[in-house]
Amino acid sequence: MKRNVLLLFVLLLITMTVRAQFHITPEVGVSMFKTDYSTSDNGKAIVSPCIGIGVDYSFKEDAGWGLSSGLYFYQKRDAGESSGIWFGENGYWPLDWKGNIGSKVNVDEITKIDGFEYDSQRSYLQLPVLVTYTWKLAQNTGLSLGVGPYVALGIAGKHKVKGQTYDMETGEFSYSEKENSPFEFNYKRFEVGLSTMISLEVNHWVTKVNYETNLNRRDRYKDNLISLGIGYRFSL
Repeated sequence: MKRNVLLLFVLLLITMTVRAQFHITPEVGVSMFKTDYSTSDNGKAIVSPCIGIGVDYSFKEDAGWGLSSGLYFYQKRDAGESSGIWFGENGYWPLDWKGNIGSKVNVDEITKIDGFEYDSQRSYLQLPVLVTYTWKLAQNTGLSLGVGPYVALGIAGKHKVKGQTYDMETGEFSYSEKENSPFEFNYKRFEVGLSTMISLEVNHWVTKVNYETNLNRRDRYKDNLISLGIGYRFSL
């Protein structure tokens, strides 16, 4: 009896393995990073390259549930300008880059005006784990949706800051420039987040769109990444 049960289990396992499909998809594309900090502070999102190898496991050959993972290289970059800061004997007030002064500012108290521009670039290795579902639209054509967590590790980067100060008493400008690691400037080296994906496969060519948001936020700011990639799907 035990031998028959064991034989039945082995046959079932073989059947599931045969029906399951493994695929590898080399991918290249571009990504656009956007953060709440940049959004609120005249920042701009910058398009950066991304590359990776996707691995997916389908429980059925053409449609149904599956798992998707892989290893990806992303560059996340944002840049922007700060509002100037008016320093006085009794405090400081923000000044926008158009020169608008707040109504509560006492001009007689202003001693100097500060402002800076920043450009931050980080490189990450990222590992997503998504649950997917695929619909077969036609012969050799399928649409897939996926959702799940990801982890990312920052491996390189640089953070540049260019500042200037205008002295109200002397009428002179002074300039400064500094470059250091972005992971010393409040950016997370290790990220955990949520990823969503939609992809269209036609004759093994795959076009994929991803949207990701980090969960371990730096301060109160939420970082978002949108990427567009194309790849060729190989069956194993």
